[in-house]
Amino acid sequence: DRGEVPTAFTETLASAGIEVRAGDVAAWRGASKREALAQLVAHHLAELSEEARAAKVGDLYERFRATLARKLESKGDLSMPDAVAAFERLKRHDIRIALNSGFDRSIMQLVLSRVAWPEGLVDVVVCGEDVARGRPAPDMIFEGMKRAGVDDAARVAVVGDTRYDMEAGANAGARYR
Repeated sequence: DRGEVPTAFTETLASAGIEVRAGDVAAWRGASKREALAQLVAHHLAELSEEARAAKVGDLYERFRATLARKLESKGDLSMPDAVAAFERLKRHDIRIALNSGFDRSIMQLVLSRVAWPEGLVDVVVCGEDVARGRPAPDMIFEGMKRAGVDDAARVAVVGDTRYDMEAGANAGARYR
């Protein structure tokens, strides 16, 4: 992203009276946003009961999703430069492409609707709600492998922009990361 995610995260927390520093948000890049909210709410609102904290996290997560959706909808093409060329080169070599995201499917569909990629460029999309555990657990990678028909993690390359991405790759036994 180009700053939309941390901004939406910070704004959402501020709306609940939870002030966080940029480093607090950056530490959660690549992790489940719901889990990040749960940890931050537990830390900043420790006086709440477990039930009240769970309700607060659910409310904040929905606010985060709505705020992020508004920010993403206002953007043009979200593609990274040369992404299409790189993916097309992989496809020419019969390499399957699986994307995984800790976001839920509605946010991921919004992101994918904002990239100028040709139809069929990506073989598989796995979202956080598709698996039991988010990163750094390897569940999204394993689910992507299953859907792509790949059964050997030693033939998998994991590319990401966070330490959680790379930890998930290592935990999956991906040879390339």
